Amino acid sequence: MIVKINKSKIVQCSVVGDGLVGKTSLVKKFVHNKHTENYVATVFDNFAGDVAVAGDKYTVSVFDTAGQQEYEGLRVFTYAQSDVIVVCYSAVDRDSFRNVVDFWVPEIRNYVSNNKPIILVATQNDLTPGKETCVTRSEGLKLANKIGASLFVESSVHDRDSIINLFENVVVNAIKRRRRKSSIFEKILRR
Repeated sequence: MIVKINKSKIVQCSVVGDGLVGKTSLVKKFVHNKHTENYVATVFDNFAGDVAVAGDKYTVSVFDTAGQQEYEGLRVFTYAQSDVIVVCYSAVDRDSFRNVVDFWVPEIRNYVSNNKPIILVATQNDLTPGKETCVTRSEGLKLANKIGASLFVESSVHDRDSIINLFENVVVNAIKRRRRKSSIFEKILRR
């Protein structure tokens, strides 16, 4: 039996951000509906999970990338392959928040065009250490606006709905981008 794969129902995204911000936990919760408390550094992993948008089922292929800056070469590959890029910072780690502007967005923009959607995600929003290190929702929204993100999402591995919402929006942004690209090609062909 031959199984036909509908490529229009597959969306690819990269998840990037500093180490220890919860990227892998977020992805595993989406794909397997579970996470582990043990930290294992990721160099590169690929996961796939399903989500429904507007009554259609989509498969989201997620590149889970290393947060260490020396793995740029691996991440570059994922940027080119992705429809959407998810940039994460921890809501309880101000350094990871600053690195969105200082490192992650410049790296992404160095390799992909400005029309590739970025979704900014505040992870670990259920944790509350000292107030001086916490990043507020308002600060997250301002940062999303500053970097031109198409969306800002707060998430926690203890709130599956927030994670499903994130990946539904990954699909929505990918579909919008595909439609814009298709419209541009149609206009060119009509000339």
